[in-house]
Amino acid sequence: MGVDLSRIGEMISGAGILIVSLLKQTARDAGTDLAHSFYQIAFYLILIIQQVFLVMLGLLGPYAFAMSILPGFSDSYIQWIARYISVSLYSFVAYTIALMSMFMMDYANRSNISALQQILDNEEHYISYVHQMNFSMSLPAMSFIIGALLMFTVPTVSTWIVSTSGLGNALGNVIRAGHLALTAGSSGAVKAGAALNKLTSSPEN
Repeated sequence: MGVDLSRIGEMISGAGILIVSLLKQTARDAGTDLAHSFYQIAFYLILIIQQVFLVMLGLLGPYAFAMSILPGFSDSYIQWIARYISVSLYSFVAYTIALMSMFMMDYANRSNISALQQILDNEEHYISYVHQMNFSMSLPAMSFIIGALLMFTVPTVSTWIVSTSGLGNALGNVIRAGHLALTAGSSGAVKAGAALNKLTSSPEN
């Protein structure tokens, strides 16, 4: 009774393919998890920075409005308003980028599912997939990294939105118009009071 060396060779070859595929898949999963963590850190970092900036702007706001009385700092409160609106838009822009990233991740997951279904249906496809698969990043990992890099553009995008839309200048003009109206109303009230005093005091004279 002889030993079937060819059968043993096939078993060893199959075991080798399985081990290689497990190692490569483990490496890809680790890369995907690392990219996911990087994406989450970038997202929450933007939200934390937003809250810190809003607190700082809230503390400096009264000083900005007070300094606007001086001739050289007349537009300081307009700049403060523009900056406050820009920082307030951080969360909106971040969630918009997160939504775009979710679409990319959904496409990547669908592509992986489709490829795995084809692999499971054919053994030759599986062997070819194992030989072609390397230790590079998977599509989901690349989606997470792209989303994380886009998160770091949130301050720039928010500033661009405010500068191109003119929200800060518009609100500044509204406040300036209200200030002028209040000043005109106060001066009118003073003049009316002076005229009334003259009328009431004239009979006594």
